[in-house]
Amino acid sequence: MITQCPTCNSTEIVSDLKLLTDDKVNTGMPLFVKLVEPEPEKKPFMWMASEIKINFHVAVCGECGYTQLYTKEYEEVLDAHKKGYQSQS
Repeated sequence: MITQCPTCNSTEIVSDLKLLTDDKVNTGMPLFVKLVEPEPEKKPFMWMASEIKINFHVAVCGECGYTQLYTKEYEEVLDAHKKGYQSQS
């Protein structure tokens, strides 16, 4: 999250805004990224991939409009990445 705009140096930042979609299928749902555990080589009979969903927030500069997309779940993203989780398309 930014407290000072990297473009104009203003501190007039509106942050922690939720990024939503107006899609008829997902009306009002926040946009997210889903990371899914890779399938093991020797998959057990009963296996379901673990997954994590990362929500996004937006910060907007009130002076110039610079916009930053960020997540508060950055530690989970890094941990999942190190475990080989991949983004689901």
